[in-house]
Amino acid sequence: MYLALLLVLSCKKPDTTPPDVNLEIPSSSLTAYNYGESIFIRFSASDETELAKYVVQLVDINRRIVAGSGFIDLEGKEKTVTTSLDLVDRHLPSDDYSLEILVEDRNGNRGIAFTTVRYYELPLAREALFVVRQSSNTTVIDSLSTTGWMMAAALDVDAAVAFGGSYHQHLVVGGNSVPACFFYQVPELLGIGGFSGQNPLGGQFVSDIVFDFNRKSYFVSFFDGWIREFSGSGGIKNAFQVTPGFEPQKLHVSNGELICELVSPNGQSRVLSKYNISSGTLLDASAISFDVISFVETSNNLYAIGNSGSESKVAAVFENMTSQIQDLLVESTQIRDVAELSNGWVALAHSNGVVLQKLGEAVFFPGSTNSFSAIDLDFDTTTNTCFALSASNQLVSISPTGNIVNTIETGPDTQRVVVLLNK
Repeated sequence: MYLALLLVLSCKKPDTTPPDVNLEIPSSSLTAYNYGESIFIRFSASDETELAKYVVQLVDINRRIVAGSGFIDLEGKEKTVTTSLDLVDRHLPSDDYSLEILVEDRNGNRGIAFTTVRYYELPLAREALFVVRQSSNTTVIDSLSTTGWMMAAALDVDAAVAFGGSYHQHLVVGGNSVPACFFYQVPELLGIGGFSGQNPLGGQFVSDIVFDFNRKSYFVSFFDGWIREFSGSGGIKNAFQVTPGFEPQKLHVSNGELICELVSPNGQSRVLSKYNISSGTLLDASAISFDVISFVETSNNLYAIGNSGSESKVAAVFENMTSQIQDLLVESTQIRDVAELSNGWVALAHSNGVVLQKLGEAVFFPGSTNSFSAIDLDFDTTTNTCFALSASNQLVSISPTGNIVNTIETGPDTQRVVVLLNK
């Protein structure tokens, strides 16, 4: 009898039944939430053995987890849980997301309950417009007010080429002729207080600066072969070295990955490389045959735009980093700067003006202006206005159809325009 009982017990099937999960709040699909709010959640879970843990996560249309709680311990066979998912500082596109509750039992079986929620991002607002210019051996930052230009700051370096990042109350300016990377707080630049700017790596030359909304960080590529992640105040959060023998130049951040153009010291070899942002691990790489001016990401593709000799080029960069290089519509001229507009449209600055083109299509606005030599661009998404700097020291406002709306004189030797957008 005892042996028979042991035999029965040893033949008992393993537990493969997932926990029962019931999402009670939100109670209806497509409940709407705004930037800065919290999603209040209540769910019940039960299991025939023992509950172990749960996780709450927000998932986008591509099945990427864009917000989550991490696993939290549970006890007992039945449990009702009240919790929340914080959306403060979650700069996600306005869209529908899947809110999912995963519950795991002691045997590793997982049950799930989910609903669709709608998220509305806080709209951007233009807070300021800056130009960066040279004055003797000084780099000057001017801001545009209702009464005209006001000098916001002066850097005691001759940074012949300046790059700017402009979100979250900070303006970042770096140079690649003289080593400098300055972090300015925007309220002080606009005349409130006396913040002088932080220069954490004054001994390094800067190639490019990009901002990552999700990490609230600036990524800066330096000529010394390193990419460094900074907070807005200039504190270093992370750093990693690129492939030895190459210098990191143009950058692009997307979905936890960083795309970087790597260039050999003699400029003969160019490679597009993809890194994991958190670890700096190289994920993929592919050789390219042109000098990248900018990256533009649309809903379908990531595009690299640049020049090969006297011709402008565009390449659609796919998941495996392979590319299909095509000519842009601007023929026999080099692109000086690119501004990303909307719905796949870009503005291209060149020696004869500004052309608006839709990437991936042979479409451009006949109203694209060709009356001045454009050297730099930025785009104000709040008014759909493209700002172009001319070689004759003018700031030109261009409408979505490519027409000149307004022209404002700037100071001499102006080289960079930065539209400050904030939320």
